[in-house]
Amino acid sequence: MPLDNFPQDVVDAVRSPLLMLDIDLRVVSANIAFYQAFRTTLAETEGRIVFSLGDGQWDSPILRALLKDVAAAGSTCENYELVHQFPVIGRRVMLLNANRLKKGRHDELLLLAIEDITERRQSEEEIAKAKETAEAANRTKSLFLANMSHELRTPLNAILGYSEMLQEEATDQGLDEFHSDLHKIHGAGRHLLSLINDILDLSKIEAGKMDLYLETFAVPTLIHEIVGTIRPLVEANRNKLVIECSPDFGDMHADITKMRQSLFNLLSNAAKFTTDGTITLEINRETIEGRDSVVFRVSDTGIGMTPEQMVKLFQTFSQADTSTTRKFGGSGLGLALTRSFCQIMGGDVTVTSIPGESSTFTLTVPSVVAEPEHQGLVNFVSDKSRNPLTESMEPESSDLPESGSCVLVIDDDPIQRDLMKRFLTNEGFIVKTASGGDEGLELARALLPIAITLDVMMPAMDGWSVLSALKADPTVCDIPVIMLTIQDDKKRGYALGAANYITKPTDSKQLASLLKKYSCTPSEDLWIGQHTFAQAVGGKASIDV
Repeated sequence: MPLDNFPQDVVDAVRSPLLMLDIDLRVVSANIAFYQAFRTTLAETEGRIVFSLGDGQWDSPILRALLKDVAAAGSTCENYELVHQFPVIGRRVMLLNANRLKKGRHDELLLLAIEDITERRQSEEEIAKAKETAEAANRTKSLFLANMSHELRTPLNAILGYSEMLQEEATDQGLDEFHSDLHKIHGAGRHLLSLINDILDLSKIEAGKMDLYLETFAVPTLIHEIVGTIRPLVEANRNKLVIECSPDFGDMHADITKMRQSLFNLLSNAAKFTTDGTITLEINRETIEGRDSVVFRVSDTGIGMTPEQMVKLFQTFSQADTSTTRKFGGSGLGLALTRSFCQIMGGDVTVTSIPGESSTFTLTVPSVVAEPEHQGLVNFVSDKSRNPLTESMEPESSDLPESGSCVLVIDDDPIQRDLMKRFLTNEGFIVKTASGGDEGLELARALLPIAITLDVMMPAMDGWSVLSALKADPTVCDIPVIMLTIQDDKKRGYALGAANYITKPTDSKQLASLLKKYSCTPSEDLWIGQHTFAQAVGGKASIDV
């Protein structure tokens, strides 16, 4: 039905389906696009209430109210989504837009524009399902990586422990020809362990399980420790290291382990990509977005990067380009982890670079990192009972030493018990071991040892349960417990009453020092001083290494 001042050919020229409705919501007219899209005819639509079209599923109380409001008050109906079953084409998803016409006598007509979005919604549903599937696969991958990292680190701990012990025995027996090879084995094992640790950290970040252990520490002391560690890498390429940090810089409250690893990553990269040059670490306090922050700038005079290379810099398993990977090596995880660590702590890492001349990485972290609302924990399940390396282990002696004269080692891994017993015995301790939580609790009550080393991940009764039971028993609650574990969960250990927390592979010298402290009486205890950071680096000074 042509309308005055609204020629049908003009209406038909509109590609979107259109309906003209009167104030009673009856169809007055439609354009060709409507008839073609919904496979209906003029006879099936004209003069009918819009809600009676098709099988009547248009009759939505909400839509009826909206359209009546448009007809009565001249309001608009925008992007109302309606699912309708048409007789020929079946189920369609539509967006409806309605306006009252404002021209002559047509101000009593409604223009209803219809957009068929069925395919769009189907695509969106498919994308949502694909995303959900991908996220589930990613979670599975992260869990797999975390568990595999644990399974790989367990035998590596044994390799590192035995190679270190053999190095000491070779030195004591004057077998210098073996010392170099054992040192290479130990170094290769350390390198492999660092790669596995990076993969574990990455999987925990992706799974949202990365925890923060926040503590207050002196920034100059942290820098002094890092300088001591990075020295051999800087020496390898004949570089000069410049530290610009005031000895009285002060403290910050953050995760010191992640700060140490992040700065070490930046400095080691600078040392690797710079030869006969200068590497500068500058530390300042700045106010960024209204909060006090500590800014670490690592600059080098190395190979630099192009803008295209910098785009890929913080991607996992990626370096600036393939030629860089071939020449310098590396997994491509360090910078990605460094940025993730900083972002978890509320900061970030940025980079500027001039190809062939220099690069500057700026690491910014709030001076007081806020406690996260939720912290996760990756739980691992390991079956250590089927380990061919444990078949030759000597059986444990049943003789109990005198009460209060030994160290008790609780660990379900026979290799770790053997390593701990041999090492601590060489350090002059009497050592007793337990293969599980129940046995450990019985021995702790019988022996009253000077200290207990406790593994976390044990079957039946894990280390956390053992620690809780020890601290709940008045007879053994005062015995210092040192947690030795692959899991980095210091906060939980200290909260449950652990005296100290060491992440495997165990630093034997650190452990021996701790145990000797517990074995000393107050009169025998020695205070060991150490140089201040100012003495080590001379304030804002240069260190040639």
